[in-house]
Amino acid sequence: MHHRTGCVLLLILTLMCPLLANAAVTATLDRQQLYESEVLTLSIEASGLGQTAEPDLTPLEQDFDILGTSRGSQISIINGRSSSSQQWRISLKPRRLGELRIPALSVGAERTQPLSVQVSETPEGALGHPGDDVFVELTLERPEGVSADDPVMVQQQLPLVVRLYSAQPLRGGSLSDPRAEGAVLERLGADRRYSSRRDGRDYQVIERRYSLSPEHSGTLRIPPVIFEGELMTGAGRGSGAGAGAGTQRSRLDRMFQDFPFATDFTSGPLSLFESGQPVRAQSRALTLQVKARPEDFSGQHWLPAEALSVEDSWAQQPPALRVGEPVTRTLTLVAKGLAGSQIPDVNMRIPAAVRSYREPTKKETRTDGQAVYAVSKQSMTLIPTQAGSLQLPELHVRWWDIKAERERETRVPALNLTVAAGAPPPATKAPTSPAAAAAAPSDATASADQPAPQSTTNVAAAPDTNSSQSTSGQSTSASNANIRLILGALIGLLVLAAAGVGAIMIARKKGLIQPRLSQTAASAAPPPRQSALREAVRQAADQHDAPGTAEALLALARTRWPDDPPLNLAMLARRLGRTAPLDATVEAAQSALAELERALYAPSGAGWSGQGFWDQVRGALTQAGEQSTEEDAASVLAPLYPQRN
Repeated sequence: MHHRTGCVLLLILTLMCPLLANAAVTATLDRQQLYESEVLTLSIEASGLGQTAEPDLTPLEQDFDILGTSRGSQISIINGRSSSSQQWRISLKPRRLGELRIPALSVGAERTQPLSVQVSETPEGALGHPGDDVFVELTLERPEGVSADDPVMVQQQLPLVVRLYSAQPLRGGSLSDPRAEGAVLERLGADRRYSSRRDGRDYQVIERRYSLSPEHSGTLRIPPVIFEGELMTGAGRGSGAGAGAGTQRSRLDRMFQDFPFATDFTSGPLSLFESGQPVRAQSRALTLQVKARPEDFSGQHWLPAEALSVEDSWAQQPPALRVGEPVTRTLTLVAKGLAGSQIPDVNMRIPAAVRSYREPTKKETRTDGQAVYAVSKQSMTLIPTQAGSLQLPELHVRWWDIKAERERETRVPALNLTVAAGAPPPATKAPTSPAAAAAAPSDATASADQPAPQSTTNVAAAPDTNSSQSTSGQSTSASNANIRLILGALIGLLVLAAAGVGAIMIARKKGLIQPRLSQTAASAAPPPRQSALREAVRQAADQHDAPGTAEALLALARTRWPDDPPLNLAMLARRLGRTAPLDATVEAAQSALAELERALYAPSGAGWSGQGFWDQVRGALTQAGEQSTEEDAASVLAPLYPQRN
């Protein structure tokens, strides 16, 4: 038995040895020379049984961009002998000129042989001109009055336009994107399609626009843009007898021109049945001279633009300022020929009598299809701290005018404003402590608990002249006796009611019964404890006591959200943003809470002023409380098992 098993193993090894011996990995290139804008295909084939490893392409990233990889496998049996192989196709784009080396690549335990390829500059001249079937133009648009040969400034935004002209319908093709070492290129919008007539021929034009921004001074070269595709050359486009058929096909092509599955350069799905003629066209290369930033430019930030404007939200209608009330000022900067990321924040220079909170700047880059525009919205919340006159100083932004080649300054005029005194606090008696205020009932409650005085009106008939004085005395005695009986009955009822209330309170304390409030009672005015805590917050703030203000404010928050109270001021600020509409009132309250929290961690809480603090947070707390009350009332459900007495 063992002898037979050994023979079988020996036979298997004998059959596999030729396969293992033939296991190999090879690499080939589709060509040895190419231009810098072309794509190279590297093929790797691994033959041998059990070859499952993937090639390691990491060494290629030094000199090439890996555009894509495809994989295939093959198994064949010839004369009883099995063989297998796997193939990989890797698309590579060279990163530089010269002789590039493709090092040995590992595929499992095997390695490919090293290869080399020569990458040359694309010829400067264009391949295809106006009048040909297909040609490509690469142009750099300059501002009006600026020559095409004039140097450009570093970080200047330049419109770069690629146009593909085709006098015959295209069956398909690919148009490369422009490239430039040492510059940033950004696509602007979607392709434009239109008709144009050049050198007596009608062309269909596909236009693509880019924004070019040089990053360094010196010479900047933009290689040619290349189109490779096929022209439709099928029958039926001639004249004479075939003209009718050609006209019918042209109508069908136009009908399917906007078919959703058509590619960028096809005239429609009917083109799949046409024969194609390969065509190749390329634009000319562009070379630019880039100038460095002028040494005498006095601006803090380098802003080369065609135009720059600043809009102040307070310029036309300044707000009415009042001590302790927040207002927001917004500056909107728009620069033609710059990206949003290039616009810096403007120093608004706030006076000492104003507390300020800068909001996050909103930046974006827009385009009208011809040029780029930087838009930057910078907002700041201001809270005056003292009444009187207030002057906001003049603002200025320095930038470089690329048309006039000179430094310019855009100014925002100074503002002279008047700050009115803050609203006086409500005249309320300050409690000795929050606990005492919470325990003390209000006047309205006390009066409601007391029985109303009885009003008695005696209506008697006219006195009889024959009545004696004793009869009058007896009537008076009887009336007094009735009054005593009524008062005694009332006192007895009050004693019984007090006893009943006491029994109920004792039972509740022992857990024998649970309080049951109606929805109307539950949504009534807040308990006196909240009123006391609000007053405690106001008093602590007026005394500029940062720890006391924070402690009283968090205690008030615990009464508002007893099930999930905020643990610190930051959590309270976020709670206000979630439970109340996000408006100027809530934003001002969040800013005031942030300033109070900063003061708590400052040395000894120095520098915090509580003047107007309660006015800033009171409105947001009220909105949040009303919202929470509405949500709580909406979530109240009848008990599943109602208690029965």
